[in-house]
Amino acid sequence: MLQVIQDFKSGQIRLVEVPPPTVSPGMVLVKTAVSAISVGTERSTADVGRKSLIGKAKARPDQVKKVIDNVKREGLITTYKKVKSKLEDWKQMGYSSAGTVLAVGKGVDDIKPGMRVACGGAEYAVHAEAVVVPKNLCVPIDDVVNFEDAAFTTISAIALQGVRQADVRLGENIIVMGMGLLGLVTTSLLKASGANVLGMDIRESGLKSAKELGADQTVLIGGEDTKDAVLSWTEGRGADAVILTVATQSNDPIKTSPYFLRDRGRIVLVGVAGLELDRDPFFMGDLELRFSRSYGPGRYDAQYEEKGIDYPIGYVRWTERRNMESIVKLMAQGEFLPSKLITHRYKINEAETAYNVILSGEENPIGVIFNYPQESKLDTQMRIKPRAATKKLGIGLIGAGSFAKSFILPEVAKFADTELRAIATAHGHTARMIGEKYNIPQITTDALKVLEDDTVNLVFILTQHDTHGPLAMEALRRGKMVYVEKPMVRTQEEFDELLEVVKNADSPWFMTGFNRVFSPHVDFLKEQFGGKTTFPLFRVNAGILPAGHWLKDPDLGGGRWVGEGCHFLHFALNWMGKEPQSASVVGVPVQGDHPDENLNLLLDFGSKGTFNILYTSRGAAQYPKEHLEIWGEGKTAVLEDFRTTTIYPAKKTHKTSGQDKGHSAEIKLTLANALAGSPPPLDMEEQIVTHKWLFKILAQVRGID
Repeated sequence: MLQVIQDFKSGQIRLVEVPPPTVSPGMVLVKTAVSAISVGTERSTADVGRKSLIGKAKARPDQVKKVIDNVKREGLITTYKKVKSKLEDWKQMGYSSAGTVLAVGKGVDDIKPGMRVACGGAEYAVHAEAVVVPKNLCVPIDDVVNFEDAAFTTISAIALQGVRQADVRLGENIIVMGMGLLGLVTTSLLKASGANVLGMDIRESGLKSAKELGADQTVLIGGEDTKDAVLSWTEGRGADAVILTVATQSNDPIKTSPYFLRDRGRIVLVGVAGLELDRDPFFMGDLELRFSRSYGPGRYDAQYEEKGIDYPIGYVRWTERRNMESIVKLMAQGEFLPSKLITHRYKINEAETAYNVILSGEENPIGVIFNYPQESKLDTQMRIKPRAATKKLGIGLIGAGSFAKSFILPEVAKFADTELRAIATAHGHTARMIGEKYNIPQITTDALKVLEDDTVNLVFILTQHDTHGPLAMEALRRGKMVYVEKPMVRTQEEFDELLEVVKNADSPWFMTGFNRVFSPHVDFLKEQFGGKTTFPLFRVNAGILPAGHWLKDPDLGGGRWVGEGCHFLHFALNWMGKEPQSASVVGVPVQGDHPDENLNLLLDFGSKGTFNILYTSRGAAQYPKEHLEIWGEGKTAVLEDFRTTTIYPAKKTHKTSGQDKGHSAEIKLTLANALAGSPPPLDMEEQIVTHKWLFKILAQVRGID
């Protein structure tokens, strides 16, 4: 299928052929009929993408700070790999569309195949022939609503949320500043609600459009006596509210708005503006400044958007989806028809032309849409460069997140006598991007296509944790060699099932991505202590994750102990060289964290010593993440974040040029062993014992018998 992307490195807008998405639980697969370009937002996005590296840095100082902080924590080389991966990404364009449902995932009950729907969400309702969107960002549309109107539903929901934040009452006087698409939609909605509207803009063309949509008055920003014009229109009282739908870094909108308002008036920022304001007019007028976050409550909440958990209507009347439903009802009643704002129509294969027009600004585009062919076929598998199989070791990849792109793919791609044969990712544009970069012939959004490929010998499973077990087991059943990023499975039930698959498989080859034991720092430590009795302490400053982060979710990441703690448990068992006799653990729920985010674990290895793991999310973010102390043989070793190891009392030091957690060595060994027909670098029994104790400890933390 065709999709519009921006190559963030070059800034180029491209129309590319990609495999369409597949439907998953809670999601809706839609064949797109029309998608709307949010001119202001997408122009801004494209402009940043076209800037030089320095220009990008100036435009996003917040990201620059993150990079600097990361250099301090992890070193220049590790940070460079991460930044390079980000800069090479393709960005999906668009977030508002309409079309016909092709399929629905498990848990979607109110939407059926064949329904006509409006779709929303960045990274979901993109400019592509088919999209997959969460059920809470998809609403049915009445038969009388055409797709051109419906394509503006999400953009219109942003405007509607701004109106709701302004708390507009019938007959109030409202100023809308900024007569681009968002401002004009806001004007239409305000008129439909019975408000009086004054439109402001720096362009006469914007004011003309506002008058055509029913604005009661218009004022040219920068013209003479702007304040007097507002006071005259409001009979000297001042407006009840100002809704800012501007797109500027200037502070002028926020500084001038107070002078247009009555006492206790309201300012609502829907667009983008500078926020350096003067205190006196706000204080003297007792004014309110409010912010309107996108389409409404639920935005940026993973529980709402990704898992489909709605807010009770008695507590949250207007959510993202309910705002979208309100918009399509107004369309069905004929009270709001955003298609009147369309100034430019393009076929999807004219996408590059459309963006050239938008970026040039010469034709004053307002409403811009893409129309899509309805006869096109959708195949989740495609070949971007047909290539015959060779005698080299065939590699298949399932999943390609930032970690995989930064650390695993580069090592796999440059290893001699191996060949990347297939890649599957959830988003087709990611598969296409990586396929182009590494000359991978088969790209797909269906993981099973990789497992079905007879030219693939070794499969790398690099997906979210909830798919590790099922994909690994299916790969083993098909006789593939398997590398799976940790953990190998997410639950005790999956672990039991995997053991059965391994037991019944013919010579199973299985490697879990426990990379830290392959670090040169660990080699240095083993030289110093030689397997003697030791008493290590591994302190992990894990950091706080947002409430909706997938790693914290037991259904997706398995929780933080399973999802990340497995690394440190495996390290302990590998270092001590045996299974522990017992484990004592205390987990503490702190400020909403799960108990497995703050735990202290003591493993007893009998005559070999003890191993203590302190894992916490509550340390200082500026402090290094991983700190290992090893006591024994009259010596003490200190490993700081896999960058520096010091042995006392001699103060013998081992340093690496950057943080080295063993990723490179691990991947090279995995490929070399697979190529030679040797067992994987980690013994299968060691991997199994690690997961056995992983779930034993989790049961203690959660208080499960």
